[in-house]
Amino acid sequence: WSEGPIFGLKPNVVDISHTYNITLENLNVLHGVVGILGDNVSSSIIRDISVEFQSENGIMITNSKDTSLDTCSVSYTGCGAVRAHGGDAKTLSKGNLVVNRCNVTKFALYKRTYEAVRLLKLR
Repeated sequence: WSEGPIFGLKPNVVDISHTYNITLENLNVLHGVVGILGDNVSSSIIRDISVEFQSENGIMITNSKDTSLDTCSVSYTGCGAVRAHGGDAKTLSKGNLVVNRCNVTKFALYKRTYEAVRLLKLR
């Protein structure tokens, strides 16, 4: 295992939940469970961000609208790299989330390890 273990020290490094019209840019987000968490974010921009060494997810934007992720780098995450979920399922309104020019590498490092062990154990 050349990358080293992935363990989170802080639950969420950056939490932008329930925000409107913000810009996050030029940040290095390291060593958490979720690097950038945003639930119910609207009219916001996340750009030029590097997210590394998160034990679960790199960037998780959920239940959001009119928000963009641009020129971000996400790597060395335990589970998912980027999750962008928007809109409203009840009203079928669109979320208008945009993910553009993002570099995603070396994700699901933890999940692929324990999933294989769990499958072996079940047999």
